[in-house]
Amino acid sequence: MSGAAYNEILDAAFKASGGDGRPPVISDPSALVRRMGKGKDGKGTAYGTDPIHVYRIYYFFLFHDDARLAPYGERISQALFGKSFYDEFERDMIRLGIPRPRHLPAVKIARLGPISISLGNAANLQPLEIDQHFEATLTEDGIPDVYAALHWSARLSNLHGRTEEHKRLMAWALDDASNRAKVMLISGPGGSGKTRLAAHVVTRLVHDKDKLWHGDFLPSNPDGAIYNGAGNGVALIIDYPEERTAEVKAILKSAAEGTEYDRPIRIILVSRQDRQSWLKILNDPGYPNFEEIRLEAKPYLDFEDAETIAHDVMEDYPGSIGRRGKIRAKFLPDWLNHDPVHRLPLNVVAASVHAVLFPDRAFSLNGKGVLSALADFELRRVRSYSERDLGARNALEKLLALSLLTPTGLGKDTIHELGESGICEGKTGNHLLEAVQATPFWRKRTATQPGHLVRIEPDLPAAAFLTKALKLDDPPPGLAGWMAPAAAEAKEDFGDILARVIADIASFDVEAGRAVEQVSIAMLDTRPKLLTPLYRIAYRPTSTFSAKFVVAICDRLLALNQPDPTRAALLLRKANALIAHGANSDALSVIEEGIDRFQALDGDGNDEIHANLGLLYRYQCNALFKIGHLEHAEWAIHDSAQYFEQLFRNNPERYAEDYAATLDTFAAICSETERLEKAVSYSAEAIRLLKEVDRLRPGTVKEAIGVSSLNQSRFLLQAGRHGQALEAIDGSIEIFKELSEGNVSRYKPMLIQALLNRGATLASTGSYDENLVALQEAEKLCEPIAALHPVVFLPQLALIELNRSNALMRLERFQEAIVAAGQAEENYRAALGSSGDATNSQLAQAMHNKAMAQYLANLHDDAVLTVNEALELFQETPDVSKGAQNIVSGMLADFLHLKAVNLFALTKVESALVAIAEAVATLEKLQAAEPERHIKKLCAFQEKQYEYLVDLNRVGDAYEILVSVMENAQAFSWLDAEWHRKVSDRLHLKYMQLCQTMAVPADPKFLRPPAPFSIGPVDVSPPTDDFQLSTYTFSYDLNWLGDFKL
Repeated sequence: MSGAAYNEILDAAFKASGGDGRPPVISDPSALVRRMGKGKDGKGTAYGTDPIHVYRIYYFFLFHDDARLAPYGERISQALFGKSFYDEFERDMIRLGIPRPRHLPAVKIARLGPISISLGNAANLQPLEIDQHFEATLTEDGIPDVYAALHWSARLSNLHGRTEEHKRLMAWALDDASNRAKVMLISGPGGSGKTRLAAHVVTRLVHDKDKLWHGDFLPSNPDGAIYNGAGNGVALIIDYPEERTAEVKAILKSAAEGTEYDRPIRIILVSRQDRQSWLKILNDPGYPNFEEIRLEAKPYLDFEDAETIAHDVMEDYPGSIGRRGKIRAKFLPDWLNHDPVHRLPLNVVAASVHAVLFPDRAFSLNGKGVLSALADFELRRVRSYSERDLGARNALEKLLALSLLTPTGLGKDTIHELGESGICEGKTGNHLLEAVQATPFWRKRTATQPGHLVRIEPDLPAAAFLTKALKLDDPPPGLAGWMAPAAAEAKEDFGDILARVIADIASFDVEAGRAVEQVSIAMLDTRPKLLTPLYRIAYRPTSTFSAKFVVAICDRLLALNQPDPTRAALLLRKANALIAHGANSDALSVIEEGIDRFQALDGDGNDEIHANLGLLYRYQCNALFKIGHLEHAEWAIHDSAQYFEQLFRNNPERYAEDYAATLDTFAAICSETERLEKAVSYSAEAIRLLKEVDRLRPGTVKEAIGVSSLNQSRFLLQAGRHGQALEAIDGSIEIFKELSEGNVSRYKPMLIQALLNRGATLASTGSYDENLVALQEAEKLCEPIAALHPVVFLPQLALIELNRSNALMRLERFQEAIVAAGQAEENYRAALGSSGDATNSQLAQAMHNKAMAQYLANLHDDAVLTVNEALELFQETPDVSKGAQNIVSGMLADFLHLKAVNLFALTKVESALVAIAEAVATLEKLQAAEPERHIKKLCAFQEKQYEYLVDLNRVGDAYEILVSVMENAQAFSWLDAEWHRKVSDRLHLKYMQLCQTMAVPADPKFLRPPAPFSIGPVDVSPPTDDFQLSTYTFSYDLNWLGDFKL
């Protein structure tokens, strides 16, 4: 097309637009020609040879406000290409969001964030073909691929146990009330069948003759692609959306616009996070309301459905891998009933596959044992290819394990870098890449993904594989260096992927999960640029990481030059983690800096900044509370209340929970300072305002009402209002039972805490049988959760077992109490050794109960061994604040006392005297600082010391101790009149007997005048402190873990 021809069309276009031959945008048509460039002859004769020129020409017409110009752009396009310009560059136009000119037939495009879906027939569209995932090859070179068999796409069994969920999802998809884009969340733990359910429904929508939709999984990078949605509807599945939050937010924002299309568009999120968690991740009321299907009811499948799945697999799988023979399923019923986790759909399939491969061991292993055995089987298969293609036995398994840290698997550049780092002996760089590409684990380039080393699935079996392949029980020295390239490939998703992988590893092996954290820290110290993806840790708290790891990450992020808003958020997160870790003094200094930072940002009275300040003051209160600074703690919670009260008044629905939490914390402070009625009043006000919000928006604050009712029960109990306390806690239990029916993982722990508190309340009234029933119910609920999420819930399970040992001792079932306390000790040790979030004091409490039960069962040698082991813990306790040290010292005194009474029972009186003297000396130091708190125990221990001295016939020393204890009791007679009466009666009798034995006159100050009237019989029974049982632990914690508001 010559320049003259172009100018002729251009001039006609200007005249058509009503102009006088001069364009409205440029003053001279020839200037436009010159800007576009000239041909080799200098006259502009070669425009058709350069597409960039064509873009410039066409954009002039396309972006012009006057629609009359558009046809002339089409004339130019026809002259250049012989067809419509828009057809030639349609994909690019859609990607750029440029509409078709109004004179051309529209190709309808649905744009949902980064997703573009063509709703009409057009060229060069990406297909949505879910069938491409149904190509699972169950054997390779005659060897079974067990992980392919476990993948949802293998379809070794029909979809059992999800009938209602399937009906609901199908009805939601086909609802013709509106063709707006709709979103459904399918939530549940790994292995519960979320992806299988979503894929099954989408497959039906695609293949049923009366539907004929287009549907598929959304690729990892959808930007720029345009998907074919020309059927009767479109269904997209987004797996791991919590690792793609930016995309999900953009999609939901677009869906919120409410555009009506000519066919339904459905987005299915398959996530481990429930709807409540997603609302907090989104943290914006502008997102659309989306529905949720939860796959969390336990047991995950009923017995019949689980058994049917197992038989399906055992019938279908042998033929698929060339094996014959009937599998014996004799132990299947017992296996399914042994543990609720065994009825997780993935575990049922895994155990059935294992039964086919190892028929002599069918259903003889627990869930973890099955995953471990299958990991060993897969490792043997992988090693055969590693030796054949890489010339190194273990190199390929390391690469496959590292691929789990990426969204889709290791790419070429990453494998090249790993080769250069020495991960495979004898092969570096391109040589390693060529060798890996020769294995069956290499996936060739597709329309949506470049070539890559496969990422092993499903997640839980893959975690078992990673644990073994990377030898996490003793990580190799180079592991941190190998992780770095994989983390770099994951880019901004690394933090979320790491959280998921650690959770899966920890469910298989808790200590291995913590090893990954330690290696990650070492990696970040050598590659600090990889810290960037972990910024999200400041804004999205997760229970997957240990508090220790969170503190380490925050420290490294804070060491960088952060802008103030980010630094403030990191300080908030770090303070929270330090308190969870028990480092309250360290937390206080972090909180102070956080308060300063947020106050400096508060130039315009920003609500989010005020909310974070309110949280920081509440954390400050918690830390001060835990180290015994109650007065300062009250000042801090007062400051928190000022922020949240104002926020609540301005926006009651959003800040009701925070304000209620602040009132509950006020109540706790009042309770600790014996202002019990005031505590009850604050708590009642918190519940009242929450119920008012619930009346306006039903269900939105039900969880907060349950928590506040739980706390209120404690305050009522301390006020002696036992009936009202039980009423409050029963109300809380009812709420959490209802909530946990829909969301097990979130609300069952709260239900467990409520049952634990109910047991404590019943124990306080002496109803130990009922107490034991409540604790057994809590334990039954907690065991399967602790098996799936040990890092978080092992301490809670241990606490239940601890209190159960208390109840059993009260019921004089001492042998059972020993077992229960031993289980608590075992679980605290596991939590302490793995996450660092348990504390020595918790473990010590379990050991105290165990030793006490052994003492009561007359197993005195065992009790002494337990106490000596516990005393070693106190030597390992790091320096702590004064308040915390007082708590530790008090526990130390209790153990020394317990050691003394057991040694005395073994007639080792001299050793018993040494132990009780040390206990008395420890308490005397505490009593000097807090006299009213420790005086009763000090008197009891001194009385025990007196008895041992008398037994050794050291009457002179005994006399001095007895005088001391009598003086102490007399000095605090005002503290508790009934206690003083009993103690003084008993001590007076002993004093008179000792004076008679020593033939010394009694000191007049200890002589008691005859009573003018009877005050009842003299109590000469021994002090009951020998039999002190540990205090029942309530669920209340001042550290209400609020959401991060930035």
